[in-house]
Amino acid sequence: MSFALLALLCGLAQAADDKNPFVAAEAMLAPIPETPEHIAKSEEALAVWTEMVEQLETHREADHDHKAFCFYKELKAFAHEKAEDIDARSAVRLGKANTCSTHTSVGGEKHGKGSKSTGQRLEGVKHAGATVTVYYGTDRNVVGEGKNRYGGGARCKPSATGGDPSCLELGELVINIPDVHKIGHLEDELPGFWGSDPDPAQDLYMVSLEKLSAADWSAKLKTAVGSTGGSIFVFIHGYNNSFDDAARRAGQMAYDLRFDGVPLIYSWGSAGTLRGYWSDEKAVESAVPQLAAFLKKAGGSGAKSIHILAHSMGNRAIAGVVRDFSTDPAFASLNIASITLAAPDIDAEIFKNEIAPKLASVSKNVALYVSEHDQSLKASRMLHQAESPRLGEGPIVIDGVQTIDVTSASATDSLGHSYYGSVPSLIKDIDKFWHGTAPASRSWLTQTSGYWVLGQ
Repeated sequence: MSFALLALLCGLAQAADDKNPFVAAEAMLAPIPETPEHIAKSEEALAVWTEMVEQLETHREADHDHKAFCFYKELKAFAHEKAEDIDARSAVRLGKANTCSTHTSVGGEKHGKGSKSTGQRLEGVKHAGATVTVYYGTDRNVVGEGKNRYGGGARCKPSATGGDPSCLELGELVINIPDVHKIGHLEDELPGFWGSDPDPAQDLYMVSLEKLSAADWSAKLKTAVGSTGGSIFVFIHGYNNSFDDAARRAGQMAYDLRFDGVPLIYSWGSAGTLRGYWSDEKAVESAVPQLAAFLKKAGGSGAKSIHILAHSMGNRAIAGVVRDFSTDPAFASLNIASITLAAPDIDAEIFKNEIAPKLASVSKNVALYVSEHDQSLKASRMLHQAESPRLGEGPIVIDGVQTIDVTSASATDSLGHSYYGSVPSLIKDIDKFWHGTAPASRSWLTQTSGYWVLGQ
């Protein structure tokens, strides 16, 4: 990793709060602070400092992002204690540092990250608000049971047969939407952050998960589609996402969109850690044949329309499907009503020349959301040492694609990258796009130079 990228990531971590995708960049990647002179002179303070440094190194090695973030934050605070108070403050700092061990990680430790018409209440489950049932497909490695079943990494290679049961698992899960929910919010993004159970009245979290056989999954999905509006929404997440991250975002989006169909997610094998970028690139490519098979299975439910929403690196998965399967006759019958590309982490020139020409054979309605404020994509471009920008970095005119510049509106998102699910005006625009409302009829959009601009 280049020093320039490291500096950028550290700056992002300092500028944003501890719930954004680059939360632990500084804590995980920056040099460990040197022992301050006034601490080195105190035997008691030095012992506490040394213990905290050892804990920080341990959690870095284990990819416990938030535990590392906590210890790193306490180290920096300890370093700024006044010399005359250092002995007395050592015990205080040790007490605070001890609470860091109860923090949950962005990687594999956290509980992880529908519409009101799909909401329901579960017998025997205490909750407040509504619940949303989401049908899922994944090629993630299996690491546990129940809600903790899936970890990072892809189980199969890109050459594997799509839909092979040893690669693709199917199931359903339930997301709790609390009464206090606000549009665009993921209430308590880290349920149990302090070691407690999520509060159903306050938190948006996964209530349950059940793996299903292919036959049971298809039967349940068909019934759900038949009892709603006949539409399906498929969410494909980005880099540094756990299975839980994807599930929670899918539930939140379906609920906030008041989607009158059935929400689905395809969760590819992201490592769910900041340092997993390169392994995520391999995992998302491995997901392509499995995602294609998943979409075909979803289409078999009798859905009248399928809306696909991909974010960040997840756009590479749907781009790969377009690249490899656009001539597959099965896709012509899937009724893919729209494809939404949000903040795509794809080389813009490669997409424009190799993917875009094939899009029309998969869907006639494609929207591209971009932002010049997207700091995550700037980091990606630097990481790839590429001259060509990432597709979501700024306005680009592509035949057959509605490009929507959301730079102004995305300023409310600290990194300008997760705006698609966190900014109410953008959620509203996606809803109108899915309902076939032309850009010219969306009064909040202004046309300029072949693309559209969404104001604040």
